[in-house]
Amino acid sequence: MLPLVAPAALPAELTPAGGIGRAFEIELDVNPGDWVVQNGGNSGVGRSLIAIARLRGIRTISLVRRRELIDELKAAGADLVLMDEPAAVEEAARVIGKGSVRLAVDSVGGDATATLVQMLSDRGVLVTYAAASGQPLAVNELLLIGKHLTVKGFFLGDFDHASKILPAQIEAAPLIAAGALPVPIAEVYPMLKIKEAVNHLLKGGKILIDVASAPNA
Repeated sequence: MLPLVAPAALPAELTPAGGIGRAFEIELDVNPGDWVVQNGGNSGVGRSLIAIARLRGIRTISLVRRRELIDELKAAGADLVLMDEPAAVEEAARVIGKGSVRLAVDSVGGDATATLVQMLSDRGVLVTYAAASGQPLAVNELLLIGKHLTVKGFFLGDFDHASKILPAQIEAAPLIAAGALPVPIAEVYPMLKIKEAVNHLLKGGKILIDVASAPNA
């Protein structure tokens, strides 16, 4: 049986990760044993991507902004977790060795994108689905050309992604039920406390609104 709050996270978080995850096999040349790197590793999408990649035998590098998240994401199944800073490039290269980073997933934008681009292997693909920093992608043209990289945008609302929503949710639901894909919920607010909920959301952390608790009109 699914945890009570888990189904509420399925549409918002698992679908983008599932859509990108299905691209592992459909559109992108990513195979078991290859590496995927992402920033925003602690996000709902980031955690979902870790679980889906692990299910498919694909190894993950997750970049985070807070050091205390490193052990937490490793416990969630991430193969390598590093601070999102330029020094991460050298450390990732040391760990990967002759491995191949086929895919980079960006949700931050700005200078954080530059770190992902440096980690990508020849003919790798950068997929961006959000821009938390509000800054444009920082992509080094020489790396883009020299490594034959491809940059793609992912938008869940595109018509051609609609057919992937249900399969992604079907694939992800058993992971939640088995505890392999925990969805961290900071707080559940009743409708009467919508202002407090919005303030919490703006400060950071995933929250849910308990619509069922709303009084009848």
